Amino acid sequence: MLISIKKISHFALRASVVRFGALASVALASGCAFKIDNNPTTTRQPIAAYCPYIASPKSYSPSMTVTGHAVYEYRIDGNGIIPDGTNAYTPVVPANGATTTVGISLNGTPLIFTCNTPCTVLKAVKGLADQVTAIAFPGISSTYNMTAFAPYRSSGTGAITLTSPSNMTALNANPIRYAEVQVTNDAGAIVQCAETNATGDFSLALPSDGVRYNVTVLSRSSNANNTGYVMTNPNDNVPYKLTSPVISTTNTSVNLRAIATGTLEGGAFNILDQIANAQTYIRTQTAGCSTPANPNYFVGCVPVTTVPIVNAYWSPGISPSIYYGGSATSGISYYLNGVKELYILGGINGDTKVTDMDHFDNSVIVHEYGHFIEDQFAKPNSPGGSHSGNSIIDPRLAWGEGWANYFQAAVSGIPVYRDTSGYVCASGCSTAVSFKQPLETGTQFTMTDVASATGEGNFHEFSVARLLWAISKPSGTSQFAEIWTAFNGSNSMRTSGDPFKSIGRLHVLHNAIASAVDWSTPVATEKQSQTLAHFGQSVDVSSSCTTATSNTMNILVAGSDNGSFATSNQFTNNDFYSFYHPGGTFTARIDWSGSARADLDLYIYKAGYTFGDSTSIVGQDAAETGTTSGTATVSKTLAAGTYMINVMGYTGGYTSTGTYPTSYTLSVGGHAACPIP
Repeated sequence: MLISIKKISHFALRASVVRFGALASVALASGCAFKIDNNPTTTRQPIAAYCPYIASPKSYSPSMTVTGHAVYEYRIDGNGIIPDGTNAYTPVVPANGATTTVGISLNGTPLIFTCNTPCTVLKAVKGLADQVTAIAFPGISSTYNMTAFAPYRSSGTGAITLTSPSNMTALNANPIRYAEVQVTNDAGAIVQCAETNATGDFSLALPSDGVRYNVTVLSRSSNANNTGYVMTNPNDNVPYKLTSPVISTTNTSVNLRAIATGTLEGGAFNILDQIANAQTYIRTQTAGCSTPANPNYFVGCVPVTTVPIVNAYWSPGISPSIYYGGSATSGISYYLNGVKELYILGGINGDTKVTDMDHFDNSVIVHEYGHFIEDQFAKPNSPGGSHSGNSIIDPRLAWGEGWANYFQAAVSGIPVYRDTSGYVCASGCSTAVSFKQPLETGTQFTMTDVASATGEGNFHEFSVARLLWAISKPSGTSQFAEIWTAFNGSNSMRTSGDPFKSIGRLHVLHNAIASAVDWSTPVATEKQSQTLAHFGQSVDVSSSCTTATSNTMNILVAGSDNGSFATSNQFTNNDFYSFYHPGGTFTARIDWSGSARADLDLYIYKAGYTFGDSTSIVGQDAAETGTTSGTATVSKTLAAGTYMINVMGYTGGYTSTGTYPTSYTLSVGGHAACPIP
């Protein structure tokens, strides 16, 4: 199973070797991936069946009608009011004499004030009253009635502190869309079912019998618009609920609100809503892509009509690392590959004010859901591993994380990956941007994770994300449907038998589309390769390859490189060749020559390998030579399958930094090995 973690100072690995708990000492900050073999819990309660009367509601005679409206409070820009580009409030400063409406109401009346002299107002967050923590009126008009605010005034003339009292109502909450509605009697039996619509409204019939019933909106959907369950934890498998009692006599209405403070049900319904947004985007962007007359048409494209249900687990104040033996203080969100489970960070050690939380970090939520989409539609084989968002990493990992980084931007239409921690409140709280990365030039913050040489972009996750965004954004040259054709079409990442998928494989598949748009300009900008030359290129050992090809490796010795796998530059100091072995004796050999203290090592990895992991290496010759020439040979009996041949430049013997050219030839089974274009 693949765990994909949202943290971009992230870490990921196979927990068949190391369990989640071993990550406690690793500093995590914002999306990644690792594999595990153990289940999060030993005993799980079954998930209750979806409401049984959705398709055929029960009828009653005599009957009455209950109409309802369900909304959830949320926070913009992550967990606080922080706009892009700053880590502090943006004050609203009206001009002298201007009137300003604050996004809260008092006793049902919007709060409006006028300044005779400039005054500062902390901007309200949509759907959350206590975001306005203090309002100063340094020259308020004498005609303004201050009486109503007396209970909320702090010490000091003209200063008011609002602490979200019970008679304050948040404005601008979002509708709870496409969610399950259940009506139960006092014995707990379900008597009616419905679903909310796109505006959060619902209507249902009940018997007009004078009995009390409970109308409940649940944080789960299973319909044509959304397929997602948001539940408390994997042990209980219980969704979040908003309930209102009704007495079944005459037609009545109910209003249900999930709040973004206190019990925080708003977080659960925001997660559900982000899943709905992602599904709407995919269905809309791929609609008609298999129909020749449609503008979205691409040969081999498979439109998305239905998406499997994902189970999302989130609990206020809880880090989901605990479900796999991890530390309660490790703030992470992740997706489990193969089991359709998504885990969202709710806080750390019970805190939902100043620690890292992700229930309103939509970039993180949709990033993790993007891993679910890849799992279900493109058959990923990322090994997981460490990635900081600004480093050369395994191209399989760079592809998986880059896709998820891109997907969240595509869904929101905002070319930024953003993660916040904490939130602003009356006291003792603060909000910070723990990670932010723009996906196109010209946006705020410095661009990082930029490749310096052609082909290196295939090893950078944000290079992958930027390229996909560049070609499919509104002003781009391509469409999401075209990416989707290479992702999930009849000849795609989904159908490819390649066990070493990277952005290079996506390029190869895209170039095979009959109506493919030319991506060469953004590819050049991102210094990517549209081939497998730098990772996973197959080799020919047939009689047609008679002379071994001379390959050049410019070994780069950097200051941080100590010769270990952890510091090895996988782009400059490693070559990777994919080779299918029919079974039996396998022999590979490299002959190399170079300058200074050159030393090339030879490793054979099985499919699904982790770079440098001894359990992934099925053969190696890593003897140190420290000479200007030498050989390395591996001879093993191997089962039939596809393997990765890795020629690695060992840097531990060099005494100074710099670039050291080294050339080599590769042979397999005694035959010269020629890379297949």
